[in-house]
Amino acid sequence: VLAFSLVSHTNVGKTTLAEQVASAWEGSWTLFDLEKSEALEALRRTPQQTLAAQEGLVIIDEVQRMPELFTLLRPLCDDRKRRGVFLLLGSASWDLVKERAQDAGGLDVRQERDQARERDGLGGPGESGDLRGAGRGAANGS
Repeated sequence: VLAFSLVSHTNVGKTTLAEQVASAWEGSWTLFDLEKSEALEALRRTPQQTLAAQEGLVIIDEVQRMPELFTLLRPLCDDRKRRGVFLLLGSASWDLVKERAQDAGGLDVRQERDQARERDGLGGPGESGDLRGAGRGAANGS
């Protein structure tokens, strides 16, 4: 199972990109939009069971609302019997994402700065750009 994170500034098109990926996906897909209370509550009640029951592409939008999901995804990504991809979208600081990915014990998360935003004064040194990650032992998506 692969897990990819796309974390960037707000309103740059992360959700739009995920919708395009889902529309081209050749299988089942599920979207958990954590800005919607029903999705947030479903994952808060039984996160491990809810995620384990999903197949195919699983998109979790606004993942910064539940940063503990990074740790919960580790056993799912390590399960060689599972097939699927987790696509995590959010607006959060690089430090938070890096810390949570390290807590997950092996999710490979790398930062790519948005140089144009820095040049235009919209992002400074140390602010997050887009992030990509892959489950342990998997080829990275970049």
